[in-house]
Amino acid sequence: MLLHEHPINLAREIQGELIINSVWLWGGGVMPKQFCCNFDQIWSNSLLTQALANLSKSPHHQLPLDTNKWLQSINKGKHLVVIDFLQEKAQYKIFNEWHDCIHQLEQKWFFPLLIAIKRNQIKQLTISTFSQDLIKQFQLTPRGLWKFWSFNKTFSTFHQYRS
Repeated sequence: MLLHEHPINLAREIQGELIINSVWLWGGGVMPKQFCCNFDQIWSNSLLTQALANLSKSPHHQLPLDTNKWLQSINKGKHLVVIDFLQEKAQYKIFNEWHDCIHQLEQKWFFPLLIAIKRNQIKQLTISTFSQDLIKQFQLTPRGLWKFWSFNKTFSTFHQYRS
């Protein structure tokens, strides 16, 4: 349906040409011989993340419900945690659920991560957020918490939804 009323298709139809009504992706190239990963463990419910973890031969685990359950199940090392709960809500513009999900993420993940950093359970936390045209990265260490002159904000104040 995305292509049905596209201007190119309308022009093709007027000229008596066949319209483009589907795109078939095949012959996607050659798999790389080596694919390295900088993480000791990967946590995600995303099929793409799981496929990339399998490609790099990195241990992949399903994402627990919250930080505390995650902390109970991890080993030392570098971990990649992919939290993409907001993606569907943003993609389908479900604003109320998106807003509620931001607050749940703050309660279940980000505030407990802050506590874990304060307790020195986590040595460094890097949060990367992605949207269509904007990438933001936040890095926090236990020592960084001593920067009392920096302005403290909740995570939800940084991430404004754009339609």
